[in-house]
Amino acid sequence: MDKNDLKKTYLSLTEEQKKVLDGYIKRGLKTKWLNSWAEKLGSVLTEEELDNPDKTIESLLEWQLIEYEDNIIVDGNLKCECGRSLRRRYTILHKPTGKIYKLGVIHFEQHTDMSPEMVRLITKGLQKIDLEKEELLEKVKNKWRLPFSIPFDMPVPNDMADQLRVKLPLLNRQEKRLQVLLNEYKEEQEKELERKRIENINPIELIRKLQSNNLSDREAKDLYDYLRNKSSELKGFGISIGQIKQATTRALGHTRNTELRRWLVEIEYL
Repeated sequence: MDKNDLKKTYLSLTEEQKKVLDGYIKRGLKTKWLNSWAEKLGSVLTEEELDNPDKTIESLLEWQLIEYEDNIIVDGNLKCECGRSLRRRYTILHKPTGKIYKLGVIHFEQHTDMSPEMVRLITKGLQKIDLEKEELLEKVKNKWRLPFSIPFDMPVPNDMADQLRVKLPLLNRQEKRLQVLLNEYKEEQEKELERKRIENINPIELIRKLQSNNLSDREAKDLYDYLRNKSSELKGFGISIGQIKQATTRALGHTRNTELRRWLVEIEYL
């Protein structure tokens, strides 16, 4: 996608969409900045520290990232301290002196006295966020739609919820993550429905039908599910699993229903 098209697409967003997109990008930049420094310092950051990048940076670092701007194209309105027009600019705070610098990558390296390796590490992390911004804007231009539906009561992570709320696309990695969450949600819903179904099974009625050779294959499955999950409750009804197995053996001798026999055998094996 052409850089000018990216710029036009960004300008076409609503103010609310720009606010959400800019907030997402800003959080991502600060996290990448922090991770780069932590890696350089040999530190491993906790989730709490990553959730509060300003506080963590304040406590760990001499230099603080105030803003990282990417105008997508070289722009005369975006200049380094030296006056050179830039595409990307780092605005950083030197905490010991309180001085703020607005720099291109070359002077960013010189002012901070960082090694070229460290600058490459930081820049690589920040540029990854640039690529994510470009991916989102390209999806806006192509009129992206979420390829699956999300149940209204399914919890969605805040970053994705905000994007969807203002009708911004999700990144490919976000889509994959959301699909995983959706699958987990559906599995849990199915398990909950199964728990409720088993909870509502009347074992006494089914056992009576088993003893009178009047149990259907569906009811045999219900009895099996109940015994597999709640056999400890049989004592409350004055019934033992041994009695049920004896009735099952007799029932097997009186039926040729293949599906019924399948579940009766499953009960015998419990």
